[in-house]
Amino acid sequence: MNYSNVLSLPFILDGGLTEEEIRRIQGMRARVPFAVVGSNTVITSASGKKIRARSYPWGVVEVDNLEHNDFSALRHLLLTVHMQDLLETTHLKHYEAYRFNKLSGIAQMSHFVTRDGKDPMLLMEAEKREHESKMLKMEKEMEAVFEKKVNK
Repeated sequence: MNYSNVLSLPFILDGGLTEEEIRRIQGMRARVPFAVVGSNTVITSASGKKIRARSYPWGVVEVDNLEHNDFSALRHLLLTVHMQDLLETTHLKHYEAYRFNKLSGIAQMSHFVTRDGKDPMLLMEAEKREHESKMLKMEKEMEAVFEKKVNK
């Protein structure tokens, strides 16, 4: 957060990018803060080409023109470069927080009493790990029995 309480996401470049891609992304990131103009109006330019633009008394702002606004740079960064980050953040932070709050609320409304006053979600995770270890042990035992039968 900066002095205006505006969240600024860190820009992390993952491996596997070419030098050209890295330069292009860094050029787009240099445009922060983005000046974005959107429009759903299609107009015909002087050259006869149809473009999405917003018309003002002083001129026309083309939505997909980087010389007019930063919409296409922002769109590229969000949807091409950082889509996986957005998906992970949405899942790990927002969905899990919502799920935790809902389950905690249900447990509190039902006067759910936990052992030692522990968090119900932590107990569920511990039970899941315990169950997985039991299943792993059973699987190993079954494999040992199978080995015995095959080697007879």
